[in-house]
Amino acid sequence: MAESFKEAINHARLGKGPAIIEATCNRFRGHYEGDTDHYRTNQDKKEMMKKDPLYMYKEKLIASKTASKIELDKILKISKLNMLKILEKVRKQKMPSAKTAKDFIFSEA
Repeated sequence: MAESFKEAINHARLGKGPAIIEATCNRFRGHYEGDTDHYRTNQDKKEMMKKDPLYMYKEKLIASKTASKIELDKILKISKLNMLKILEKVRKQKMPSAKTAKDFIFSEA
């Protein structure tokens, strides 16, 4: 990825026009909340997970003994708890007025 970004940035800086970087990734859940994701097998999902950069880096950290599985699992658990606290706080907030939906929209037209 870093090499692709470097190439795209150099392309733009040389005045050769815009560049597009297409990054393909997998989603590990259904298309929407409540989607049972029955159209993929558990084996397919496990294979996709093995190619996930976060999973791969976790395995690299464990293999290099930089961190243990227990340490990384603890970090993940704490992170999830923090996210749930934030989500709970956000859900308690009042919804913004529909009248403000178009505020702060940037357009040159």
